[in-house]
Amino acid sequence: SYPKQLNRSLVSSSSKSKFYLSTTLKSFLSIIQKPQVLKILNTSAIHTAYLRAIKDYIQLLMVNIALLSPIMLGLEQEKKIGIFIGVIYFLIYLMTSKASKLSSKVASKSKLNISNISLLIGLAFGLVSGLFYSYGLWVISLMAFVGIYIVENIRKPILTGLIADQVPNDILTSVISAQSLWRTFLTAILALMFGLVADAYGIGASLMMVSGFLIFFTVVLNVIIARKAKVKI
Repeated sequence: SYPKQLNRSLVSSSSKSKFYLSTTLKSFLSIIQKPQVLKILNTSAIHTAYLRAIKDYIQLLMVNIALLSPIMLGLEQEKKIGIFIGVIYFLIYLMTSKASKLSSKVASKSKLNISNISLLIGLAFGLVSGLFYSYGLWVISLMAFVGIYIVENIRKPILTGLIADQVPNDILTSVISAQSLWRTFLTAILALMFGLVADAYGIGASLMMVSGFLIFFTVVLNVIIARKAKVKI
């Protein structure tokens, strides 16, 4: 027999760690460069960042509708607004929960490019919301705004599944972390854009201009990615 201390690998643990880290990094970079994965990550991050950047503006819509609403006239203005906003958020929660449950059915039935189509639909809702906001049609503007929430909750489970299908399990966490970082960066940029345009031209114009820009950006980016994919083939 021999001491247990001698029963160990000839390769040090630090060398193994460096090897695994290097391999994982190479796999991560190769996966990220795939056009299909890049497109899914980007479209997923853009819509979520878009919603996070503009979600505070929905309360302004609610306040405007509450002030013009003929119900609860006997209540104080602040209480009326508070109750109205609470009810609207509750309804939004119910609708988005239902939307999340419907995502699997949408994924199984739809043969279209879900990531791109749903992104463009969400951005179109934002553009429509801004248009009606500019004309003082608060209720229609709010309905379009809620549409952005519904699209987000339909697409999120679908795109998470698409990413999992395209990415190996050993680097899935790294890819999702990269997506989260990109989403946070986009949120900050879009929030700044919305704020600057809203200060200069108003909230309605800001929603229309930024939404229109993102629609144009998405279409152009998809064309570029598609061309790169054809070149590689």
